[in-house]
Amino acid sequence: MQLKLLPTSLPSSDKFETDFLSFPAFEVGGDYIDYSRIDAKKYAFVVGDVSGKGTSAAFYMAYMKGIFQSLSASAKSPSEFLMAANEAVGNTLQKNYFITLIYVLLDSDTGEVSIVRAGHTPGVLISSDGQSGEKSCRLIKPTGVGLGLESSDDFGRHLGEEKFVLRCGDTLVLYTDGITDQRDPDGEEFGEERFYNLVKELSGGSPTEIKGGIIRALAEFSQGTDAVDDTTVLILKWR
Repeated sequence: MQLKLLPTSLPSSDKFETDFLSFPAFEVGGDYIDYSRIDAKKYAFVVGDVSGKGTSAAFYMAYMKGIFQSLSASAKSPSEFLMAANEAVGNTLQKNYFITLIYVLLDSDTGEVSIVRAGHTPGVLISSDGQSGEKSCRLIKPTGVGLGLESSDDFGRHLGEEKFVLRCGDTLVLYTDGITDQRDPDGEEFGEERFYNLVKELSGGSPTEIKGGIIRALAEFSQGTDAVDDTTVLILKWR
């Protein structure tokens, strides 16, 4: 039933292409990934992570889907969406729960991206230098605290928004910390640096090829060690 709450695919066009992976550490999980078509040219993408694991986290994940689908189309900006989402979950989450979220608004005509973040892992932008072709990795991390942790006024004071324009070949990756928290048999974490270097190395391929490379790298690293957290990655590439 929880799998039915996740999209079966993500949108693509002649300007951009996407793919994703998402699987829980246990039978059910609290990671969330989704998209919404705002109008003829704008798309909203979201990746989230409910604190905790199991059925309670899965319940709040389902609740977040309803919030995203109902508010993303009416919000005038990504910041307004997060403000409304924080208000919606504020009186619903149990005291020891919160939701981290990263929200991306893409203009599919111009490549303009607006990103807000509620305490979530940063976005990863891989770009190529126009002359040398060398790849660069930039972390997109506007300020923001998790949903449900602060009142509307305090939440708004901490909320930042970052904008940039995608160029040909740019790859934007959103993820949850189940990726970086994955351990090998000796207890070593996959870690942020290893993940950033991996997506940088894979960025010449399509989103589907990048997804496959991430899955293979995690499998080789973990050597069968059970996942410690839910794992989700969204890959968006500008053509």
